[in-house]
Amino acid sequence: MVHGKGTDRQAGPGDGNLAIAAPLVRAGYTVLVFDLRGSGESGGERFTLGAHEVRDVEGALDYLRLRGWPATG
Repeated sequence: MVHGKGTDRQAGPGDGNLAIAAPLVRAGYTVLVFDLRGSGESGGERFTLGAHEVRDVEGALDYLRLRGWPATG
């Protein structure tokens, strides 16, 4: 899950992104919730309208791939 401008991996609409992720996990989905650069516990520049955030998402996907997701076989 990717949070919006001015929020972080915990904040978000309603009760927050973690509250949105919880039922998905209970239903058996794999969910990665992370902070974009300059948000939450991540360092770096604040929101750049996608110029750098795309790299954050690519990094999150690399993180999952290095840990064997999606599982194949």
